[in-house]
Amino acid sequence: IAEIFGKVSGVHHGCGFDLHISDMKGPGHVGVRMATLGSNVPMYVGFAWTLKQKGDGQVAMLYVGDGAMSEGTCYEAMNIGALYKVPLVLVIDNNNWAMTTPISRQSVDPDISNRAKAFKMPTWIVDGSDMLALRKAFDEAVATARTGQMVVVEVKNTRWGAHYYGQSVKYRDDNDEVAYAMENKDAVKN
Repeated sequence: IAEIFGKVSGVHHGCGFDLHISDMKGPGHVGVRMATLGSNVPMYVGFAWTLKQKGDGQVAMLYVGDGAMSEGTCYEAMNIGALYKVPLVLVIDNNNWAMTTPISRQSVDPDISNRAKAFKMPTWIVDGSDMLALRKAFDEAVATARTGQMVVVEVKNTRWGAHYYGQSVKYRDDNDEVAYAMENKDAVKN
């Protein structure tokens, strides 16, 4: 129950939560499950603006999927975040699928973080199966965000299964890529 409520006393110290619960008095978790895909990005820009006003060096971090980044609210929020220099690390999980839509049908550029260049944001693209590269990228991104910049870290992954448990994967034709990733790109095994 403590974990579901985002409490530090939870099994994962409030970080595993259900995404429907917020707890600003404990670990400083802002709930992000919204009815509209991508609407959490503007909310976090506002949260990061609040952190900037407090002036204690805290950085907000938001994790979104590649599908959310195709929403207009994300572009608007990135513009405002860059303009007001909010301390936000926007983490994009690019697993090549927005629910059932492949990246090739979402974007001309498969590197979603390139969109941040329009807002002069520092970006990192990192292999999600390389834990050391992830650590380095996040250390640099957080340090940069602390200087008063919104930054983007794009984590490239291969989704091994369906979007959610119980969904059919008949829409996918990338079985060889998935098999290769399971054998060679398992972050835990590596």
